[in-house]
Amino acid sequence: MARLVVLTALIAALTACARPEPGAPVARATPAPTTTTTAPTSASPTTTTPPPPSTTARATVSAPPTTTSAAVEPDIQLGEYAVTLTGTLDGQPVERPAQLSVTGTITETGTPNGVNALDVCLASGFPLATPEAGAVWFGSNTGCFPNVGVADTDLARTSAAGATVTVDADPAVTGLNAFIGPLECLHPVSEGRMEVRFGASGAVTGSVTARGPCLAAPPVDFTATFTGTRL
Repeated sequence: MARLVVLTALIAALTACARPEPGAPVARATPAPTTTTTAPTSASPTTTTPPPPSTTARATVSAPPTTTSAAVEPDIQLGEYAVTLTGTLDGQPVERPAQLSVTGTITETGTPNGVNALDVCLASGFPLATPEAGAVWFGSNTGCFPNVGVADTDLARTSAAGATVTVDADPAVTGLNAFIGPLECLHPVSEGRMEVRFGASGAVTGSVTARGPCLAAPPVDFTATFTGTRL
């Protein structure tokens, strides 16, 4: 009983100490200030580097050089030409397509009339196999005729001056130079001349005269001019 009285008195004393006196200010807890630290947000400046200049090599296209023989005049253009013959055969009009071939020197040995600086052949039809009136082959070497199938043989002399080539038949040489007369008879060329003149942009003009007998018949004349362009 005595212990209970002491305990009750102790609790009452503690309570009196905890209560503030009337009129005394009440202390309020002041919250500690909150400090917010902001990290700097300044971003590093962005540097844009332009792409390096292109180093791709540019291809240079060059036109292939024109192939010419060392002794050929610069105005003479080697190559194949499509031409049209217009003239007369023993006084009768004739017009035929033909091919003109202009090449460098074909044969340098076994040439009875000297080495040609270039070789030229005019071919219309096939006189030795197909007897068509006006068919003619006239050239300086068998090697510039189409599909002959024989060894290259010198047939005539050639000379060049400026843009003109002259081919003179050699009467001492027999070969493929021939034409078909009005009676479809083969006339080997016993004398003749061809002139070829070269112009701009692959143009070509010229003339050919040929004369020859057929067996025991009198000689017949073939005369024509031609124009054309390079193939």
